[in-house]
Amino acid sequence: MQKKHFVQAGLALLTLVIITSPAWAQPGLHAIPASTPATPLAPAPPFILTQLGQIGGPSYTTQVVEPYAYLGAGFRLQILNIANPSAPVLVGQTPLLPDIVRNLQVIGSLVFVALGDSGLYLYDASTPAEPQRLGIFDTPGFALGVSVVGSVAYVADYTSLQIVDVSNLLAPRLLGIYQAANVIQNVTVSGGLAFVSEGACISSGCSGIMEIVNVSNPANPELRGRHTIPFPSYMRDVQVSGNLAYLAGGEVGLQILDISNPAAPQLRGAYNTPGFASSVSLSGTMAYVADGRAGLQLIDVANPLTPTLRGFFYTPRAASSAFVVGRVAYVTDHTSGLQLVDVATPSAPRLLGAYTIPGYAYGVTARDQIVYVAAGYSGLQLVDVSNMTAPRPYGAYNTPGIARSVRVAGNFAYVADHDRGLQIIDVSRPPTITLRGAFDTPGNAEDVAISGTLAFVADGFDGGLQVIDVSRPMFPARIGAFDTPGDAEGIRLFENLAYLADGNAGLTIVDVRNPAAPGGLATLSLPGYAFGLAITRSISGSVTSTLALVAAGTGGLQIVDASNPAAPTLLGVYTSTQDLHAVEVVGRYAYLADAGGGIVVLDISQPARPQRVSAFSTLSYARGLHLAGNLLYVADGEGGLISAYTTDAPGAPRAVRLPLVFNRYRILPFPP
Repeated sequence: MQKKHFVQAGLALLTLVIITSPAWAQPGLHAIPASTPATPLAPAPPFILTQLGQIGGPSYTTQVVEPYAYLGAGFRLQILNIANPSAPVLVGQTPLLPDIVRNLQVIGSLVFVALGDSGLYLYDASTPAEPQRLGIFDTPGFALGVSVVGSVAYVADYTSLQIVDVSNLLAPRLLGIYQAANVIQNVTVSGGLAFVSEGACISSGCSGIMEIVNVSNPANPELRGRHTIPFPSYMRDVQVSGNLAYLAGGEVGLQILDISNPAAPQLRGAYNTPGFASSVSLSGTMAYVADGRAGLQLIDVANPLTPTLRGFFYTPRAASSAFVVGRVAYVTDHTSGLQLVDVATPSAPRLLGAYTIPGYAYGVTARDQIVYVAAGYSGLQLVDVSNMTAPRPYGAYNTPGIARSVRVAGNFAYVADHDRGLQIIDVSRPPTITLRGAFDTPGNAEDVAISGTLAFVADGFDGGLQVIDVSRPMFPARIGAFDTPGDAEGIRLFENLAYLADGNAGLTIVDVRNPAAPGGLATLSLPGYAFGLAITRSISGSVTSTLALVAAGTGGLQIVDASNPAAPTLLGVYTSTQDLHAVEVVGRYAYLADAGGGIVVLDISQPARPQRVSAFSTLSYARGLHLAGNLLYVADGEGGLISAYTTDAPGAPRAVRLPLVFNRYRILPFPP
């Protein structure tokens, strides 16, 4: 089916109130223009929002010094004990860092971390349970790679190679700069030469370039030679062994160059891998290529003129880097953490173990002490939050599509899996998680709501509303459907009605008293793009109103009076957000997930004039949220899962403000 929109349907808590059934107009879809709401009141004093824990984020890099693996896990450096490869154990990690870990190198007990906008960080990991930060060198660009030789660190810093003296670990200082004409992705230093991976891009695509720079005099680096890979390609990594350089060239796979004359490197052999070659690791006569969605490619390079494929191993998501020690390949899998693969028999590599974290969080819900994360290409991820300050992975199921949203009822998690429809997953015995059934909807499943034995799916442009009987989880069956006028992104159920955040059409309300024949009542046009919504009740004196709060992207929060579902009217707005994706309501407060600004809390006791009462900036792009009592869980895109404590107790604000990451550069190695 068509993959039309890669956007997240917002998540919100459904507030249910038992009342007598209202009298509605007869079914029939009516388009209603939005009216102008009242002006918001001045901000009220903030209440407390305190961050408790965080887990997850994309993994781009790892290195191993046995018995430890050092993993870039989103906004943290994590240290895993891999003495038992079948069960890697987290033993220590840094606090949250100001950017995503892009690359790292381990020298003894020291770890050098390339940290994007924040430059180079140095850590002492002699006590793995408590890595200690030493010095920082704030590079002027965007640190993507690092190579350390002796007391000098070479940092691939987007458009320049920064050469840094790290002999004083507490106060690194600049020695020299090599300015490149293209984007520098990585660097490897060997024998006084820096082998610099670059990409030169124009509107039609990119070409990969390797530059060889003489760095024997760090204060005056000089270009010695260059090799250009024809379009389309992209240089992501170089490893050197003797007189040969092994290049991970993106679309063109592996290239092998003779560098005995650095001024004139010569192509000796090549192997065009099926994916996107982003990293290469050498061991003996084998080259191990992290090849994106083609996983790990095992290539025999005993004869450099004719490299030969010996085997391959598909990782759950997209292999972003590989590091081989002995018979084990440690493969970072972008949004699925770390895969440990036995490569002793190249023709039959096999999985030994995995350390799985939510690499990109779209949606979230919780029950008891388990949080369920819809993690995009990495499927359903379970997180144990019994220790709120140290959440830990607690099982995963890699769905075949792109997990956008999740609801839990009884023994099952119901996952809206985008182009692969509805996935029904048995979560009764975590961490053991198994698929029980699936229904491939005609559109792109973005959100799901459960009522009894029925699943109501917001199914994008092609599918609208899909009603699925899940009484037999192994054999789900569609019993009804309604073609909404927009892109059905989010859904909530209330009093025999389905409320849909309907993309560019706004809010659509559907009568589902007869699930086999849903009937449209109205569509209210709203500014922006409706991603998600929440339904609640507002009581003012003797008047009780049904409110639909719609997260409308750049249109902010739209508060709709839906007391008469055949004629909803716009009641209030809040537009001091950037890209609103989800909303959840508890009592008088609305919690907003703003992909451009984090979490915003509004007092909606006067719906026509919502007041901002608190906020905090998240690490990445807040896509979804869920409230369980006074605990707030945020699906934060590349920031993974964030947990926070919320209270309206009086007092001075003590909100923990996480660093807001500004992506000044377009660094998109893989789609989320």
